[in-house]
Amino acid sequence: MIFLTDLEIPSYTTVPGVSSQQIRLASKLIESYLGKSLDVSSATQTFTPNKKNKGRFDNTPVTSITSGVVTARTPVGISETPIDVVNEILLDDYGYFEYYPIPTFFNDVFGSIPNRIKLSYTYGYESPPEQLKEACGILADTIKKRGMGGEKEISDITEMRIVLTDDSVFTSDVRLLCSKYREI
Repeated sequence: MIFLTDLEIPSYTTVPGVSSQQIRLASKLIESYLGKSLDVSSATQTFTPNKKNKGRFDNTPVTSITSGVVTARTPVGISETPIDVVNEILLDDYGYFEYYPIPTFFNDVFGSIPNRIKLSYTYGYESPPEQLKEACGILADTIKKRGMGGEKEISDITEMRIVLTDDSVFTSDVRLLCSKYREI
């Protein structure tokens, strides 16, 4: 994901002449630091819920849950039931969810214990968060000042790690702005 458009570059940078190539490099460095891409993607994940029917998504932020199936033990065997994701799943801002099954006669009389919950969902950002745009602007300014510009200058993982650990390039200000979005 490129964090700044050509029209946004002057608003987020202080050094004149920052190019879109330097913005691409800054965006690539930030995503490397975060440990993930922020583009919108989809995934399917199977959870073993705890006793409170809670689970945590591997990929965040979750933008929507598209479908789900719960596998549960019942007195008559194992059953797979589609989930009404709008009414039965409660999602928070931190990647956790709670499953609240809709009461039915069968569940009320016999009970069922969810073994697995399989959810398909989308995650990521449609547009970059404001803090990451600011971090990209600061980093692009530093890249411009140091005379770095082409992606060919940072071509492999080893060079990327060196730049990410160099506090004169990837400053503590940039780290602080990015920390909220970093993979744990």
